[in-house]
Amino acid sequence: MFLVHDGCTHGKLLEMTQEDYDLDNKIEKMEYTPLMPVTNNRQVRNLIELSKTHFVRLCVSSLRQYTKKIWIDYIISSSSSLSSPPLFFRFFRHSPRSNFPLSSSRTAVSVSNRHHLHRLTTPTTTLRSKCSHSSSDLVSEHPPFVRIYKDGRVERLSGTETVPPSLTPQNGVVSKDVVYSPKHSLSARLFLPHKARELAAGSQLPLLIYIHGGAWIVESPFSPIYHSFLTEVVRAASCLAVSVQYRRAPEHPVPAAYEDSWSAIQWVFSHSDGSGPVDWINEYADFNRVFLAGDSAGANMSHHMAMRAGEEKLEPRIKGVAIVHPAFWGTDPVDELDVQDVETRRGIAQVWEEIASPNSVNGTDDPLFNVVGSGSDFSGLGCEKVLVAVAGKDVFVRQGLGYAAKLKKSGWGGDVEVVVEEEEDHCFHLLDPDSENAPKFLKKFMEPHRTSHLPSIRIHKDGRVERLSGNDVIPASLDPQNDVVTKDVVYSPEHYLSHPIPAAYEDSWAAIQWIFSHSDGFGEEVWINELADFGRVFVAGANISHHMAIKAGKEKLHPRIKGVAMVHPGFWGKDPVDEKDVQDERIRSQVAEVWELASPNSVDGVDDPWLNVVGSGSDISGLGCERVLVAVAGKDVFGRQGLGYAAKLEKSGWRGELEVVEEEEEGHCFHIHNANSENALKLMKTFVEFISSSVEE
Repeated sequence: MFLVHDGCTHGKLLEMTQEDYDLDNKIEKMEYTPLMPVTNNRQVRNLIELSKTHFVRLCVSSLRQYTKKIWIDYIISSSSSLSSPPLFFRFFRHSPRSNFPLSSSRTAVSVSNRHHLHRLTTPTTTLRSKCSHSSSDLVSEHPPFVRIYKDGRVERLSGTETVPPSLTPQNGVVSKDVVYSPKHSLSARLFLPHKARELAAGSQLPLLIYIHGGAWIVESPFSPIYHSFLTEVVRAASCLAVSVQYRRAPEHPVPAAYEDSWSAIQWVFSHSDGSGPVDWINEYADFNRVFLAGDSAGANMSHHMAMRAGEEKLEPRIKGVAIVHPAFWGTDPVDELDVQDVETRRGIAQVWEEIASPNSVNGTDDPLFNVVGSGSDFSGLGCEKVLVAVAGKDVFVRQGLGYAAKLKKSGWGGDVEVVVEEEEDHCFHLLDPDSENAPKFLKKFMEPHRTSHLPSIRIHKDGRVERLSGNDVIPASLDPQNDVVTKDVVYSPEHYLSHPIPAAYEDSWAAIQWIFSHSDGFGEEVWINELADFGRVFVAGANISHHMAIKAGKEKLHPRIKGVAMVHPGFWGKDPVDEKDVQDERIRSQVAEVWELASPNSVDGVDDPWLNVVGSGSDISGLGCERVLVAVAGKDVFGRQGLGYAAKLEKSGWRGELEVVEEEEEGHCFHIHNANSENALKLMKTFVEFISSSVEE
């Protein structure tokens, strides 16, 4: 294989002229798209596959500033063993797509079964090569990562391109760099939604701390792929992000990267009392919603940072950790589906042992690398939930799945979620962000950073309220959809939305009264007059539905409500209802913050009778309905409140019929968020049966 590029490989400088292409005038001709410039990883795959059966000659120019060069270097240095896919194509593939300066027009070439390639058109690019170091200066070469020279200089072959921060909004996000470690000259890049500056005083955002990948050797927070990725995350999730720079091997071998990452986390948390050195973090970071994330080597380090956070009892506690395509490894495969190929395993070991961590006594069984196969204890992981993302074609996929399985069995008390993209490879969401699966992954990645007990709103200084979720609407339709027609009617012309409690209760009762005004067939809405059976009226919801049933009993609403369905009811109080109720003070305070936002005039806080239905001394024996269905979810923060409500109702003296259903493995309102899941369909069936059973009576 002959290739032309602008770097040095094994001290051999190659040049190509037009005459070099005329190898054979007798070979068969076919149309072929030039393999260079390489603009995506699929073209690299094609190049590798073609090289197994054909003599390939490529035209490449001006590659030094592009990380695509690393693939050319690797193929040259391993051209004698191209019978198997190159290791580093599957290992830490950080080669961002660039606007390549070469022409991408089609070129006619000839490929024959006699392993020849014949150029039929003249290249449009002048082919010249330059090298700043002679081969005699070279100590070792480790494509696609680094070359090491005798004078100690390290030349990185990828991950060197950077983009500056910008206080001018880019996709609605501003960014700036701040030094967190003057001793080591290390910085962090901060990303903030531009609109955050319009938030009212005290309004804060989730905080994401991100540790980049790159085999502990290449890339930085300032690389285009990471700048673009975090800009998009911050824009969509409306969070504050801190992307951490750390010292890289081989100049600073492991554990330097781990030490720096922990130092950065400590620096970030020094702002938790609002007196840190960086205004953005002081003003906008919600330290009750801190998330840690990383990809590849960064995912590895994110695990170890979470472990250290648990060991050192970091406060406030980290809310969640996203482990994306984690670089875990060991001498032996973790299972029979893990990589068995000796050459592949040896190659990954060389990266760790020769470049990243040459001082490791145990090689790839170093506990920093062998996280899954070692006897390390995960039970002390210092966070509440973990997202593990793996790719089916990634060399690390079995390690990632093994990590999730080990974490679930460890005795750690948090939630584990696993996301698998079977047809994708390592860090596909960074390398090909426009692919079909990349946006899906990004959405899943952002969910934890957007999800909390706090509602997704912004309150502006001028009084405007901006809702960040729940804004999507669909129109009513008189054209049947699944055999159902819908229409909207006004029941309260004088009121509009956005009022604190008790407005929601007053409006709900007004709506019930308006509906019951049709019970004699003379109301203003034809559908209710003609089709509603007021002998079979059901009210469904949860907290507000309970209070409506209580009021219906007090005011002797007639006809009487047949049944009330309370699904994952939002009941709460200052104290837990039992020993299995939420004990974590941070979670309890977060729910209290929601109530304070919803009901700022409440004198008793979360012990307000509207919210504290179970723990208060309120009498619920006068519930104005015949039947009650209470549905709870085992992983719902309100689960014990729901069960406590059912127990209290059963003992109250109320003379109705009570039914309780529980889904142990589900979370709050799972049937809404994942309506097609097996358990959601089960709950729907129970709900329908609760209503339809009245027909049989």
